Amino acid sequence: MQKIRALFSFFKFASLSPYERNVRLICLYYLFTKMFFSLPIEAVFFAQITGNFTKAMSIYALAYATGTICSLPLGVLADSWGRKKVCITGAACRVIAAIIYAFAPSYELLIIGSLFFGVYRGIGNANNDAIVYESMEKLGRKAEYHTVLSRVKIYPSVGLGLGSLFSGIFVYFSMKTAMIATIFPMGIALLISLFLTETNQRHSFTNPFKHFFSALCYLYREKRLSLYMLADSAHFAVNEATFTFGSNFYKEIIPVWSLGIFRFAGHTTDAVCSWLSGKVGKRIGLKKTIFFGACADNLFCITSALFTNFFAPFFKTLGSGANGIYTPASCTYMQNIVSEKERGTLLSVFSMCICVFYTLGTMFVGYAADLTNPATALIIGYSTSLLCDMLYIPAFRADKTLK
Repeated sequence: MQKIRALFSFFKFASLSPYERNVRLICLYYLFTKMFFSLPIEAVFFAQITGNFTKAMSIYALAYATGTICSLPLGVLADSWGRKKVCITGAACRVIAAIIYAFAPSYELLIIGSLFFGVYRGIGNANNDAIVYESMEKLGRKAEYHTVLSRVKIYPSVGLGLGSLFSGIFVYFSMKTAMIATIFPMGIALLISLFLTETNQRHSFTNPFKHFFSALCYLYREKRLSLYMLADSAHFAVNEATFTFGSNFYKEIIPVWSLGIFRFAGHTTDAVCSWLSGKVGKRIGLKKTIFFGACADNLFCITSALFTNFFAPFFKTLGSGANGIYTPASCTYMQNIVSEKERGTLLSVFSMCICVFYTLGTMFVGYAADLTNPATALIIGYSTSLLCDMLYIPAFRADKTLK
């Protein structure tokens, strides 16, 4: 009960500096952008409209392909135009995507919705994490970033959990009702983004191509950054693509209306473990936290796909806990190794890598499911993600500065 009080007392805005307020507003932003009631059934909903798994997963693939194209210019804009404006742009595109997804009667309209979602995805969480990082830097508390971020990362999980829990109520009426209900929290997130304070880390430059080239040169020089970016984007994207498809497997084991409850359990576990991530990182170091958390997530998910009974959602929930440990540590490590001047651009390169791997991953998993079955597709997807985790080893060996 005391932890629940602490969670809500965190939002007392009185007597807060603009940068302290930023951290709390980003928490609320994450809470509502992740509160989409359609998540547990979205892949199933798309499959019903499109008629097969490959087309359904191509909606996600196209969104991330769009994100690939948009991520770099948006990163340059974040460095010059400001992170707040980029955040508002992403939130607006997310609202438009939710509206189109809810009312699209055909595959063609779903494609249009995926383009707007792709712009939102191209911005990614990295821009918002950078707002938190720079706010902490302005407050002279940069050393506390992992601890603070581990608390911030609770709120996406809480949002996903609440969205999944209430999803069951909406799906009881129809899947379309859940899709329509998703529009409202996205609108609230857009309003929240308007109240952010720019972190004033903008750097004036006249030539965006020169700035981009400078960022690439930094990436080339910093082997630890380039190797880590490859490893982390490959793990996250393939794991996330397989997770997105997962509802098509779990609906064969549990009723469709209960998918939300199952996801709620997973996101709640993720939130609790996110809270603990800072403590784990202090005890064993960021590198071990990232590597063992990522591997454990994939291993639990592979085990889940081997069962066709209660143990399937149980092991998937354990995987969510491992992901909760891994995510804040991974974000902290990335923010620590990018340069200040090119932060937005470099993080956009990272988002672009995620988009590329996710696009390939969604089509790969969807095609595997059409050739075999959903369970086999999950095993193949998570096993591929586990192999990608081995890329962390050379990345961490190239870094002699952080534990």
